[in-house]
Amino acid sequence: MEINKTVSDNIKLSRSEIFKIRDGNRIYNGPDQSWYRKGFQRLAGCGPTSCSNIIWYLSQTKEEYKELCPYDGTTYKGFLKLMEDVWKYVTPGLMGLNKIEKFEQGVIEFGENKGFHLSCDLLKIPEKTRMDEEKIRDVFDFIENALKKDVPVAFLNLHNGNLHNLESWHWVTIYESDRNHGLVSILDQSRLEEIDLRHWLINTKKGGGFVTVY
Repeated sequence: MEINKTVSDNIKLSRSEIFKIRDGNRIYNGPDQSWYRKGFQRLAGCGPTSCSNIIWYLSQTKEEYKELCPYDGTTYKGFLKLMEDVWKYVTPGLMGLNKIEKFEQGVIEFGENKGFHLSCDLLKIPEKTRMDEEKIRDVFDFIENALKKDVPVAFLNLHNGNLHNLESWHWVTIYESDRNHGLVSILDQSRLEEIDLRHWLINTKKGGGFVTVY
């Protein structure tokens, strides 16, 4: 799947090529939590990794945030420095980073430490929520409103709804929405994936949520 594919009805970030990271001759599609040096970080680091994606993208696309990231996120070493910095604020506990409110708190603290006022919009999907078409539309509205503002969306799922290409208890970064087919495109562990978000919303047993950063 091409990271900068074009489908006329899709809503997507304007510059998703920003997520390309080089390490010598190798090119990654976004970072991977396995890059962290410590075992627990590698196990539980999906939240701060997704947050790092967002911080990096904002720093490269928003004039007001160009000093938000002092590292060269186009390289493996530079992006890892950002991930380690973000970890200090968006810090998983024994259960990982299992609440979108914890993500929000960490983002705000990270911004304050760098001299920026960051804020978040949250959309929580409670456990065993009965999803009708109106609620599904609301989720896609939330995601697409962010993408239209050129802001990535962090997505927490606590149960994958039996999707074969989405881990449970996991954070990923949404960069494109295909509402007509119920799909979103995500960055996940240096891979590009297209997942059936509509299926997830209907079938997830533990819910999760979505976070945007401004």
